[in-house]
Parts: sequence; structure tokens; C-alpha cells
Amino acid sequence: MGRATFDNFQDKFLTIEFPTVVEPFPWDVTREGEDITFTLGAGEDEKSEVHKTTDVRKFLFENFNWNGIVHFMHLLSDKNDNFTYTRPTDLKGIPADDDILIIPDEATEAIIYEQAKYAIETTYADAPADNIDNILNDVDGKAKTDFSSDILETTYEDLLKEEDNTAMEYDGQSFAMVNLQTASETELYDFLKNVMLARNGLWLEEDGLMNLVSIRREMVTSTTEDVGFNDSMILAWKDGGVKKIKQYIATTEPWKINKKNGKMLPQTTNMFLGLHKFVSSKVIIPAFRSKNVYRKKPQSDDNKLESNDKGLDIHFKLISNRKPVGIPTAVDSYGVAYNRNNVDTYYGDDREAYLTVVKIYKILSDWGAGNTPKSISCYKNLENYTKDFTLSGVLGSTDTDKKIQIKDGENVEKNIKLSSYQAYVGAKYASNKNDAVKLLMYHHEQSNDGTLESSYDDTAIADVLKELKKEEVFESIVKLQFHEEKNFDNVDGQPGGGTITKLNRTTVQKTNDTNTYNEKVNKATTDLNEITNAFAVWDTNTVLPEDLKNRFQNTVKMVANDLDSKAVTTIDNFGGKEIDDNVSGWSTGCQVIPGVQEFFHFMYDITKYIDSTNQERWYYTIIESSSLGITLN
Repeated sequence: MGRATFDNFQDKFLTIEFPTVVEPFPWDVTREGEDITFTLGAGEDEKSEVHKTTDVRKFLFENFNWNGIVHFMHLLSDKNDNFTYTRPTDLKGIPADDDILIIPDEATEAIIYEQAKYAIETTYADAPADNIDNILNDVDGKAKTDFSSDILETTYEDLLKEEDNTAMEYDGQSFAMVNLQTASETELYDFLKNVMLARNGLWLEEDGLMNLVSIRREMVTSTTEDVGFNDSMILAWKDGGVKKIKQYIATTEPWKINKKNGKMLPQTTNMFLGLHKFVSSKVIIPAFRSKNVYRKKPQSDDNKLESNDKGLDIHFKLISNRKPVGIPTAVDSYGVAYNRNNVDTYYGDDREAYLTVVKIYKILSDWGAGNTPKSISCYKNLENYTKDFTLSGVLGSTDTDKKIQIKDGENVEKNIKLSSYQAYVGAKYASNKNDAVKLLMYHHEQSNDGTLESSYDDTAIADVLKELKKEEVFESIVKLQFHEEKNFDNVDGQPGGGTITKLNRTTVQKTNDTNTYNEKVNKATTDLNEITNAFAVWDTNTVLPEDLKNRFQNTVKMVANDLDSKAVTTIDNFGGKEIDDNVSGWSTGCQVIPGVQEFFHFMYDITKYIDSTNQERWYYTIIESSSLGITLN
């Protein structure tokens, strides 16, 4: 056996290499108050940078819609061991409070942490100590598109849209589409809440706080390529703990078939009190506006999204081309916004003025006189129902100057001339003996003179007309027109089809008409008091110039004639309403309610609890019916 030498030993044993121990690269993220401190490196190489929770949060608000933020929060919670996200249930629609609930401070810290971790362990994993400045530069608290793809492992676009979300289950509970007409308010409230939450939306639970959801049907178009009204816009809230629902017909995608205007994608966005200016005129009205909405790019079939800087707004569509002449028509004449931009939120006296306008228009929209073209304003019609007008006897000495006067106290409201009556009935009934006799018989019934209708069987039409033109018959016919009537356009001494219809009513119809009339008289007293009080609020408002206050009141009182324009609706197979009326091609990305009356009722309903809730922001969710497993068209 050979003897081992030192050289042999060295060859065999001293060439062994032991593993090098690598110290972990030191870094840390801590938060104190609004400060998030990112520290990295050691000794002389140590550096740190402070980020603000408010800045991290602000970036998300400015670059995501609400469903995108909620989706982002859930994915971030799955990624970060120190952050667990629960969607808030105590939102109040007040931005300063809600913002911190939706994006808690812990989330902003987690964003900084995940950025730092990715930069240190992935981007600069080979030599983090040599890239301290690069790492600090990468960790900026701005969750850009690469944060979505690299860290959350999704795409920025997929976070923003709910177009492909067909979930019919939330929190382990499944739900099904309900009939929008036959479902109870509780059933519909619960359905909307569940489907909205399943699509990463936000819901307000407290009494008086308004949730806004729209259900979009399949697009219906006409030959002019405009979108028709076939969507449902629904308010959901609680009143004393009782679940309440109010539905409106609308369109949520007025974009042309040629895709010139970008389509609003299913999403949850925010809504604020704002203004809408009609492109074709200088008319400005109260509306809802959004600052951050995402849609398909114009003239594109893909799902790439863009921020719509003009925002989305909810406004009305005039029916039958009626012009809202009661709405001030100069850009600077609408007091609530005389120095405002379209997407501002309204507070204090400014908001008070805004809501006063909404209330006034809502009340007046119920008082259209019902004739077109309208020669009486909604305000005048309302005012008339609160007055006790009187009818004079026949005044004057000759047929030429004889007349009956409608009077408001000592003021003469209208003169109705006998000569005009005689000319009208002579022409109108020259070949219509039956209706002429009906008018005569009404006079005889009021006179109780015992005349029988059969006594006219053999009377020539010329003799019937001669009797019909008599002064006492004229007086009876004007009294018939005047009975239970406050729109004196209809009291004209020209007894046409409307007067004959009044004569032909059954006893039941007369009773119903009387009840309706009495209800309107009672409602008028209440409504006029509210209008008067609203004008008083407007008068004392501190943000409006006096000339503007006066101009608005005079405009509303004198020429607000068409605030009641609306359309006839039909019901679809799931209980939704639709109308055959097209949306203007100018409505680029708007959400449009047909008819001024419907719109101002919507605006009033959605803002009516503001004084008690102080709600400043509304969360609006657009849902496509196709995602609910049904087809509505």
C-alpha cells in the first residue's frame, strides 16, 4: 500500500468549494398616518422615499372606474398577505368619506409594497444593490398598466370593463332575472343589488341614499341609424328600512351604427350634479355628469378603452320636436352655473339653487295644459287651478258687441263674443243636425223647460241653427265649456268635438272627471305653495345675481309651456318599457330619458333626500341584459 503524501491530500481534499452565504437585500415598507416610507439598502447605501396615501389613492380615482377599482382591490388582496379587502357596506355617497372606505390606507401601502417587491425580486433581482435609484424610481405608487399585468396578472382593460361578466351569483348566493313589472320592490331591489355587486359595483345601504342601475337591452335602431329608447334606468333606495324602486325608460347607448361615437361599456361609474348643454342650441339644464367613464374607441370594434374627458351625462330628449321654451336659452342665463364648468359638483348655496331649479321644473312638468301648440304656460295653468274664476252673464246691447267674460275678481281673464259663436256654429253644424240638436237639448235640460228631443225630428237644419245661435243658448254652451275647466283655451264659445265629447259622457265618466278635477284643485294648492317657497329660496340665494333671479322667475312663469312633453310607452316581455322614438345623433355617449316631465321627475326623485343625507356622489352601474342570460329587445 502506498503512503499518502501531502500533495495527494491537497489534491483530494483542499479543492472542495463551500457555498457562499448571500445576505438578503434589505428593504422595508412602513406606514404612519398618510406617510408610506419605502426604505432599501444598508449602511451608507441606505435610501428611503416617502409616498402619500392620498397620492396613491388619487391615481386610482383618476385612472379607473369604480368596478375597476373594486376588482383591483380584490386582486391586490389576493396578492398581498398583509391586506385583506372587504367591499364597504357603509358608503354614504360623500367623496371624502367613501374614498377611504373604498381604497383604505392599507391598500395604498400594499401597492407600494408590491411595487417594491417586484422591482427588487424580479426586475433587478440580479443586482438590487446596484440599482437602488432605479428601484426608487419604479416604486412611485402609480398603479399603471404594468402593475395590472406584472403584479395582478390581468390587463388594465379587463379591470375596467364588465362586458364579459355573466355572473349570476354573489357571496355564494345565486340569483335570477326578475320581471321588471311584476316583481315586488323588495325582489327587484335585492336583484339589482346582487347583480351589481357580482359585477364589482358599489351599493349604498343607508336610508335615503340613492343607487342608480340601468339594464341595457339589445340595440334597436331605425333607418336613420339612431338608437331607440328601450333600456331601463332604475333608482333603488331605502325609506325607513323599506326597500323602494322607481323605474324610468331611457337609452344607455346612443351611439350610431357606424360607431362614430364610442359606446359606453358595462361598468360602474360616478355621477355628480352637473349641467347639460344641448349642442343644437344654447339651452342648459340640470343633469347628471361623470368625470371618469370608459367606452369603446370611436370607429372601432375592439375593446380598447379610453377615458371620455367630457364625461357621461343623463339628460332628457324632447318628444315630437317640442322646444323647452320655459328653459332659459342663453349660456349665461342659467343661474346655477353662471360661473361653473359642466362637471363640477354643487355645494352650499350653489347646490341649493340647483336643487331649487329641479324642484320647480318637476312641479311645473305636471301642469302642462294638454294642448299643442300651447298658449298657456305650465305655471299659469297651475295658478289657474288655485283661483275661483267667475263667468259673467251676457254683456252688451247688440249681437256685435255682446260677450261673456271670464273674471278673476275684478280682472277680466277672457272675452267670449256672441258673434264669434254664431259664426262658428253656423259653419260647423250646417250639415250635422244630430250634434246641433245635442247642443240645443243641453240648453233645454239646463233651463228645465220640458222640451223633448223628438220635437226636432221634422225641424229643418236652418231652423235648428237659427235657434242654436240664440243668446241664451250661447250662454248655456259657454257655461258647459267653463264647468270644471281651468285652461281657458278650451272655453272659447266654439263648441267643437271636445264639447260634444263632454256632452256624451256617461254618469260614471262624469263622476270620474269630477273626482279628477277636485284632486287637481287640491294638488294645485300644495304645488303652488311649494313653487312660491322655492322662488323665495331662489330670491335669497347668495350666489346668484339679482337680474338672473328675476329673469329666471319671469321666464318660468310666462313661457314654460312644454315641460310636460312625454311619449307613449309599450311593455316588453320582461316588464321593461320602451317607446318608438329615436335619440338625436348629437347625443354622443349620453344616457337619455325621453320627455321633459319624466326627466325632471327622475332628477327630483334621485335628489329628494339630499338635505338629510348630504349625498354628493351617486354610483351608476350599467348592466347589459345579455349578461343576465336573457335577451331583451
